[in-house]
Amino acid sequence: PRRGGNWAHLMVDNQFPCDGYVTAWEYQRSTPDTKVYFGVWRYAGGSMDVLVGKTLIPPNTPGFHIVAIDPPIPVKIGDYIGIHYAKNDTKPAVPNSRGLDGVVEYSELFRTLNAPLYDEDFTEGVPIDFAAYSIIRSTHAVRAHFTGTGTRPPIPPSTISPVTPGRDECKYSNLGKEYMGKLARTRTGKLCQRWDSQTPNKHDRNDPSLFPDRTLKHANNYCRNPDNKEDGPWCYTMEPGTRWEYCDIQWCDCKITTLGKEYNGERTSTASSKSCQRWDSQWPHSHPPYSPTDFPERNLTAVANKCRNPDGRPNGPWCYTTDPATILEYCDVKLCECKQDKRGHSYQGMISETSGGLTCQRWDSQFPHKHGQNKASNFPDNTVLDANNYCRNPT
Repeated sequence: PRRGGNWAHLMVDNQFPCDGYVTAWEYQRSTPDTKVYFGVWRYAGGSMDVLVGKTLIPPNTPGFHIVAIDPPIPVKIGDYIGIHYAKNDTKPAVPNSRGLDGVVEYSELFRTLNAPLYDEDFTEGVPIDFAAYSIIRSTHAVRAHFTGTGTRPPIPPSTISPVTPGRDECKYSNLGKEYMGKLARTRTGKLCQRWDSQTPNKHDRNDPSLFPDRTLKHANNYCRNPDNKEDGPWCYTMEPGTRWEYCDIQWCDCKITTLGKEYNGERTSTASSKSCQRWDSQWPHSHPPYSPTDFPERNLTAVANKCRNPDGRPNGPWCYTTDPATILEYCDVKLCECKQDKRGHSYQGMISETSGGLTCQRWDSQFPHKHGQNKASNFPDNTVLDANNYCRNPT
């Protein structure tokens, strides 16, 4: 925990990689006569989280401790660790971790939900709304001994870690105008002001057509980018001293279109697992120079050796390889299985089953249903044939 003394600290980035059990807690104690609770938390949608299980850690001598749990606490993939206290235990048992103080690199700090809530406020299995509380950056202070029983989703070589649906939503473009997630805090943890409110900050960002939600009410206080700010989604804050700030929204590791020229993910190896050569390097393979404007980053140094498609090759993102015997290869970048707007006109995924479980008919077929949806320009695919029997919205 970084601040707030005996406040609750939920380490939302300290997630379990698969289903399993917590069998022990490992921590460093500073105060001998204080009780502390270590808990397993689960994201419950929106700004809600729920305490799944907790362990009361009794007073003990200062120093390093491992506390066995009997019976073990069952967890599911994406669950995370939290620390909280009883309200009358005002001296924290666990010493402060590092924060944004220049001692630890920013990349080594993790998001922690920080709230003046106590054991008396929590009931196992009952969701709590944390919308009013801050997310800070800090190092983690507690470790779980964990036995996995489930299967971790496969991670292809060189990809970024899978995101937990709902908690870590993402953007598909640098501007992120399409972002419709529910993050409502800035990158420094400040709570966002509602877009349909003029308090505490008066503003003129009130044209519903500038928001993917189409109404200011539905945009709520979520991070958005109605005016195309260059670093992506942002919001006005609820702190009078800070008018607005950017939000910390990560990139989605998928492509929106077949060509994937917009792809800005983190893959650095090809479909056959060959490492990519840097785009600003001519070794081991010399190649025509590329302009920074050919890449979504607009900067060759920032592109590094990531899979990209600067020249619009038909099969999507690719790279030159570091294997002298192989000049270039395509990367295994999947199409995003999601829509970028409510109508989903640009959706190019491969779902071919209705929400009721019925198999879709091919768009280039008139059987068993005759229809007039056969104009190629109404589909995001090259042809109606390419649209196959995938879910589309040509109307």
